[in-house]
Amino acid sequence: MIARHWFTTYLTNYYSQNKNLGLDIGCGNQPYKKFFNCEYFGIDVPLEQMKNVKEKPNCFADGENLPFKDNSFDFITSYSVIPYVENIDKFLNEMHRVSKNNTIAVITIMNLKTLARDPQGYYTNKFSLKQLEKKLAEHGFKSIKSKNLKALVWSMYFNLTSVYSYSIVKCIKSSTTKPSKNYQNSSSTKLTTRQLARDKLKKKSKLYSFSRNLYRKYCTLTQSLHTSPTFLIIGAAKCGTSSLYNYLMQHPCVGSSLTKQLHFFDRYFDRGLDWYKVCFPFIWEQFWVEKIKHKKFTTGEATAHYMTHPLAAKRAHEVVPNAKIVVMLRNPIDRAFSHYQMENEHKNEKLSFEEAIENEPERIRGEFEEMLRNENNSGRNYPHRAYIKCGEYLDQIKPWMEFFPKENFMFIKSEEFNKNPSLVYNKVLKFLGLHPFELKKYEKIRKREYEKMNPNTRKKLIDYFKPHNQRLFKLLEMEFDWNK
Repeated sequence: MIARHWFTTYLTNYYSQNKNLGLDIGCGNQPYKKFFNCEYFGIDVPLEQMKNVKEKPNCFADGENLPFKDNSFDFITSYSVIPYVENIDKFLNEMHRVSKNNTIAVITIMNLKTLARDPQGYYTNKFSLKQLEKKLAEHGFKSIKSKNLKALVWSMYFNLTSVYSYSIVKCIKSSTTKPSKNYQNSSSTKLTTRQLARDKLKKKSKLYSFSRNLYRKYCTLTQSLHTSPTFLIIGAAKCGTSSLYNYLMQHPCVGSSLTKQLHFFDRYFDRGLDWYKVCFPFIWEQFWVEKIKHKKFTTGEATAHYMTHPLAAKRAHEVVPNAKIVVMLRNPIDRAFSHYQMENEHKNEKLSFEEAIENEPERIRGEFEEMLRNENNSGRNYPHRAYIKCGEYLDQIKPWMEFFPKENFMFIKSEEFNKNPSLVYNKVLKFLGLHPFELKKYEKIRKREYEKMNPNTRKKLIDYFKPHNQRLFKLLEMEFDWNK
């Protein structure tokens, strides 16, 4: 707590320098007022406990209806407020409205694991750091954490080891861009803080090389202090893996990986086992759960492209031979169309859906074979164009079943997961050996709205996938209602 307080005061003090007017949203008894290097204005809601505090807010106000003119503030803080906000989109739109262009905002949230340890608590918003920064980006706030190495390193440390996560953003205003009101329609950047920092370092080759070697040395020295994954969600892409991973990370006995998709067994296998292990929780988190709380601890990752890479199964077996393997399967027609819509939204696809699937064999020709021949070929392009091929599940599952015993697999019907997420979620918990757990809200991650597929196209794809599906049903001894 003291260390976190130190870091919060540092961020407040550092980013309020050379500013004129700062706003502290949810100021409470104003513990950080003295660290503002600019004129301070604190607001909070009129709670009962506010009556007896000595330092009352400058005004009582709701963050969703800020009583200020547009472009009023050039520095804003909001510490541990967002989890309690009723309408997060309205809250962030208001924050953007009262901010000047290039206003700096420092925001903290309680991370998912912390909120999960308080199942009786009422939290309307539960975000990982990555999800928070995406939400901020869609409302016109750009992460600038990577520009301050000290802030970047310490925020990563606290995100991994404490109950709080930190976001440092700049308000971007222009006549052509407006903050979005809909998370699903956001086209904001998908880069993580680590990727942003890496991209900046790459521009300075010597510094990048030094930093990379230093980090690899750190991995070598500390890998023994980290746990190994006990489960892998290997796919399929566009079948609900993001939502399931998000739900699992909210369980109090599940340790989170550094990010959802580590891509170790498809893209980054050459980085070595030390690099991979450092992506998982420290051993003392496992010690706390198993030795103090006397419950089972588990951790894992969810890289949906593991299913499509021909060497991923063999590599995974070499590293985590006892891992539980979770596979989510969706009607391959719906999966393909959803996959196409995502690529189209990301500006990676110029063809119509019908043109894309017609030209798919030519577009991916030789790529799968090249991944087999060249171990350093990550197959980055293959999953982005193989709309139909990625739905031929049997050919992708077979290699995994050659290396892992059948009892290590759990196959999930995505349609069932969407209809009853609580039921399927708790089945997964049982499969992983964890106690039942209910979430306050089963929010779908990366859900998109788009027009329906051409009926003639769907009919052709039903006929195409039918023999593939029948062979899959026979192998898994399961029935899926996909012939429609």
